[in-house]
Amino acid sequence: MSSFRRASFLVRPVEAMHFGPPRSFTAGESHHRKTVFPLSSTTFQGLVRTKMLTAVSPPLDLNDRSPAARTRIEKLVGRPDALPSDWQLEGPWPVAIKPADEWEEEDEWSVPWVTIPRFLFESGSGRAPLHARIIRSTHPWLSDKGADHPLAGRAGDGAVHSLKGWIDPHNLEFALAGEEQLAWQPQGYTRELPPFIEREQHPGLAINRGRSGENGNSEDTGTAAPGMLYLLERLRFRWRSGFAGELSGLLPDEIPADALTNGVGVVGRQSRFVAFDPLPPFHPVWRRLQAGAHLKALVRTGRRSFWLVAMTPAALGSPQQPELRGVFLPQDDGVRLVIRTALIGPLENIGGYLIATGESRPNRSYVPAGSCWLIELQGGDEEACERVLRSLHNRHVLGVAEEARFGYGLTFVGAGPLDSGR
Repeated sequence: MSSFRRASFLVRPVEAMHFGPPRSFTAGESHHRKTVFPLSSTTFQGLVRTKMLTAVSPPLDLNDRSPAARTRIEKLVGRPDALPSDWQLEGPWPVAIKPADEWEEEDEWSVPWVTIPRFLFESGSGRAPLHARIIRSTHPWLSDKGADHPLAGRAGDGAVHSLKGWIDPHNLEFALAGEEQLAWQPQGYTRELPPFIEREQHPGLAINRGRSGENGNSEDTGTAAPGMLYLLERLRFRWRSGFAGELSGLLPDEIPADALTNGVGVVGRQSRFVAFDPLPPFHPVWRRLQAGAHLKALVRTGRRSFWLVAMTPAALGSPQQPELRGVFLPQDDGVRLVIRTALIGPLENIGGYLIATGESRPNRSYVPAGSCWLIELQGGDEEACERVLRSLHNRHVLGVAEEARFGYGLTFVGAGPLDSGR
């Protein structure tokens, strides 16, 4: 038997973590390895599914790879490359747990931090970032979209680079509301990592394990192998911080209700421990953004251009002109959606490990979170346009459906750019 459930949970690292890129690392060949951040949705879903399987009673033997055991596991949590069709996993969102304000009903808030949208540009001198504008010029330019598509930037303001880093819900609201609508909060921005995570360098030394003894047998001498010193970068999370996740769907009754809010799991290089805790309610600004409370105000201004922002990575066949799944286009109202231009970050490679088979997942290239597409709605009234935007906002419209259930391809909608003229 199965029943619909929605679980919100916090994955809290209790040790310094290293999330390696999808390639080999051999001491002596490489002497320093940086960690990947954030945790990929592929790794996150594997952690979540393994935690649910370890909570099943009577216990399962996860090392049993017989056909019968694999069939049993697939009935509980789906195939290794896809969640059950009615499941949806959200996250992992880097979050810090903060005390709520005195006048709020909750005692604590979960405050997520997200990759900054690429339509915000560096302004210099510590000032607030600048929203991109449409630049129209008679001069030729280089563009991945071609010369017939508009340029987005801030000509004359000295802003030529998208701002990099992480922002809290207040500054995400600043970004999505559009230019000159809200105030930027400097404390809600960091360039390298969210403020509750710190980098650590951990030295390591490979041990000589292959020396031949006097009798011809291999001996472990316990001595250092020459040239095998290396540094491994790890991430240390402060107390009451980690990764937030949400899982909804028809879950088998064999999986306990507290499977994702109680106990521990392991993840990352050398299988470091993480705790699974209940997740306090999200910050009100984040919940407001998830609900798309700003969309009605955007269309009431007569605006017809909007930024579609990738909140999580997505594997796209055509990054400049992606296909959008599940978009509501009311034919009776004649609404047409056109992608005008794109601001895409460097592609990132994501792989993983298949616990079910003991094999590596194939590496694939993904458009990173923060990438943006300028969309234009042509035709239709305000209500029709709002319905289209709501079918795009807080929805997994990028990439294939199987990966969307892992959490990939999530998009938010924000106000489009102003026209800076020629």
